[in-house]
Amino acid sequence: MAIADFQLIFIELVVPSGVAIADDAFWDRVKSKLTANQWKWVQYHIIEDMRLPEIARQEGVSAEAVKSWGREARRSGSANRKKQRKRCVTRLLAKYRSG
Repeated sequence: MAIADFQLIFIELVVPSGVAIADDAFWDRVKSKLTANQWKWVQYHIIEDMRLPEIARQEGVSAEAVKSWGREARRSGSANRKKQRKRCVTRLLAKYRSG
């Protein structure tokens, strides 16, 4: 599973093609990159398809707090994508310079 597939979840809010909701190894990798609250948003909103007010009630916080968890989780994916692009460009430049 590529990092790009991980990022699609947070950008497009869809499960990547070929990844089952029950794919524990995939979700463990996602969880390892997020804070506890960001993971709650992914687990409840993305995986379990809960509405934000339901999550807020369950967690004893405001709906705005839950929205904030989602924004932070999406930013986390964006930061990973930027790092990945930078590594790719660096590798291409190294190949170009050596070749």
